[in-house]
Amino acid sequence: MTKRFPRFELEDYFRRFAFKQDMVNLSPSNPISPTVGEILQMAGRPPTALQGLSLDYSETAGARPLREAIAGLYVDLEPEQVIVTSGGVEAIMLTLEALIQPGTGVVLETPIYGSYEPLLRLLGAQITYYELAEGDAYEYDFERLERLVLDNRAELLVVNPYNNPTGRGIASTAALSSLTELSSRTGCKVISDEVFRQVTINGDPLPSLLDGAQDAIVISDMTKAWGLGGLRIGWMACRDSSLLERALNTRDFTTNSNSIVSEELAVYALSARVPLLEASLAKAREALSDLTRFIADSHGVLAWHPPIGGYCAWLAVNVAAGMSVPDLCTRLAETQGYLILPGVVFGTQWSRFLRVGLAAGGKQLLAGLDAFLQEADAT
Repeated sequence: MTKRFPRFELEDYFRRFAFKQDMVNLSPSNPISPTVGEILQMAGRPPTALQGLSLDYSETAGARPLREAIAGLYVDLEPEQVIVTSGGVEAIMLTLEALIQPGTGVVLETPIYGSYEPLLRLLGAQITYYELAEGDAYEYDFERLERLVLDNRAELLVVNPYNNPTGRGIASTAALSSLTELSSRTGCKVISDEVFRQVTINGDPLPSLLDGAQDAIVISDMTKAWGLGGLRIGWMACRDSSLLERALNTRDFTTNSNSIVSEELAVYALSARVPLLEASLAKAREALSDLTRFIADSHGVLAWHPPIGGYCAWLAVNVAAGMSVPDLCTRLAETQGYLILPGVVFGTQWSRFLRVGLAAGGKQLLAGLDAFLQEADAT
């Protein structure tokens, strides 16, 4: 029987609404994107820096200078242990295809970005879900996690520090240490999707799991921390040469290589990553402050556990019985031009939740959420 991808609910929702003229996207998971000129200026490069670039193929694993810059984000990682990909989504695909055999036991964090579950199923994995619980403030209960790993003989665990959409999950150095110890005790390898790990709302960036766990596999990209989704630059990194070789072979069947222009700009952006991030975090903190006041004034209609990192906030909606949060979101987009992502795109169990993005800005967020509550009152 032919296997096919299901509909990607999250991306499908954005495709329906995000690019419509005058639509206000209140649910971005990344900051506002800088221009090429701004990147060049922040990196100390002239406006003509790209003019001499030959538009030839790049290496399949990524241009050496970019892999060196990425390796520098980790402790004791070599450029040869990095594969540059077309965004984080290709890094996910290459990593899972290289690791999963039919019957491989996987514990998958949920909610999580929507490509993981379909890919795991297509590859024949046996999935057990670790659901981030509202009652635990979406933080990890490592005793519960270890029971799941052992009871299901899991060989692989997939986590997303500063989880999308909650902004929590693995969200401290203590949690990372507990995760490393669990992996060592159980022999279960960990894929750490670290696209948000640089984005601590208050405090220093999280260390990488790869810095403490020698056999970890990490995924990241230029989008979520620095708003550079248009570059389509992501990566996977690990110290397992055979895994990297299998992933490179798979890449020959997907994109083969990246744009040499994107890779060059990514090198420049990484050299300016600190000021790029600081500017985005300042705006996120301001939006978070505005959102905190708004939720407190919602008389219990909206509830949350504020994000610790990343640019997403996960709101529980307490509406009247029989009222559909997804329907309210669709009506809001169609009639008032505000895109708020309904939680149901992460799974039907999240149907009373919303994901909003701090990068939308406090003023726009409050206007859109106020319109959402008015729609709810009018229903």
